[in-house]
Amino acid sequence: MKYLSACSVAVLAGAAITFGGGSASAQTVQVGVGAEYSTGSYGGTGDTVIYEVPITFRVRNGDWSFRVRLPFASIQGPGGVVPGGPDDNGGDRDGGDNSGPGGGGDDDEDPADPIDPSLGEVVGGIDSQGLADMSISATWSHDLSDSDYLDLTGRVTLPTGDEAKDLGTGETDFTFIAELGHDFDGAGVYAFGGYKFRGGATRKDGAQFGAGGYFRPAEGIIAGVDAGWSESSINGLDQSADLTAYTSFAMTKDLRLSVYALTGLTDNAPDFGGGLTLTWRTDVRRPTEDN
Repeated sequence: MKYLSACSVAVLAGAAITFGGGSASAQTVQVGVGAEYSTGSYGGTGDTVIYEVPITFRVRNGDWSFRVRLPFASIQGPGGVVPGGPDDNGGDRDGGDNSGPGGGGDDDEDPADPIDPSLGEVVGGIDSQGLADMSISATWSHDLSDSDYLDLTGRVTLPTGDEAKDLGTGETDFTFIAELGHDFDGAGVYAFGGYKFRGGATRKDGAQFGAGGYFRPAEGIIAGVDAGWSESSINGLDQSADLTAYTSFAMTKDLRLSVYALTGLTDNAPDFGGGLTLTWRTDVRRPTEDN
């Protein structure tokens, strides 16, 4: 039932985005499928291994873009950790002219979210598969100049994952992120910061920020590195910090492959993570517009 509810929300959101009003006649539609892996102790007594297959839908219309992320996950470990995604790194702008690089794998979710290890570990551990917490986000992008941009993003994470199986937090979270970037000739830098409002009486809100840079070694190829930091959701646990390297290149006119690898810089971050995303993108017009 929870799975059907999540799919219904995704379909309705996608329909509203695609057919809703907007100032631009042409819209950009993207569909992405990824494969991700991470492992780490996250401050607990044993390692947690997480595999994720996120499916993303994105529509861009003028200065606005809207995104739905449906992650399916497999998690094995002592318990007390729920799946997430790569950090909010690298913007959300596809690597076009005068814009950021698109980040590590084009998935701007938070990393795995530790629950209090002293309360979350279970006898026999966790070995679960299924739908994790889905998210819906909206981003407003503004070119400050020919070389500078500002992105403002709001995201809601919905409790679609089964809390009893450590596939979700059981709470609704809200995240707000601002990113500033500067694009040089064939390269760029960016910095981002924001705040996450976490649901639940035992989970605390927290800030997050980071910075990075990228370059374009050839036409259609982007490579970069960034570092991200976020406050823990549990009092007494270390903050989460990691370093991510990524690349993205066009396979065809409509297909792009993004690959990333990350390493944790604190005990509350994954020891290692990596993944790839294949994204199909096309420009569509309304039926009343000429091609």
